Amino acid sequence: MTLNIHMSRLPNFWRLQKSHLDRARVYPYNLIRSGNLQKYYQLLCNFDFLLGKIQHPVFGVQALIEDYDLLDDPEVEKHPDYNPEIVKALRLIQGALRLSAHVLMAQPTQLVSQLWGRLES
Repeated sequence: MTLNIHMSRLPNFWRLQKSHLDRARVYPYNLIRSGNLQKYYQLLCNFDFLLGKIQHPVFGVQALIEDYDLLDDPEVEKHPDYNPEIVKALRLIQGALRLSAHVLMAQPTQLVSQLWGRLES
């Protein structure tokens, strides 16, 4: 699994009006609950999503880290699309985000260097 790094502008997903913020907040949760693990896996490896969530004034790095905690749902492991290798990769990304949280809170643009430095090996 590779991290999709696109340094383009933030996607429209993050240019939401206040009425859409609740939907954005629960989007990863809704993917898990609906059993769409493939889309959930892709979302949490999408650089635009990661950067957008970190830079968004309502969410931030902690909310992003919590999106990975959804993997702890006991129903996830029972799902036919459950892939332990992908889950392992997502846990590595989450760990890198945790270790980098203090940097990313102050400078979200450091996401590339933080992930690269912590995931290189």
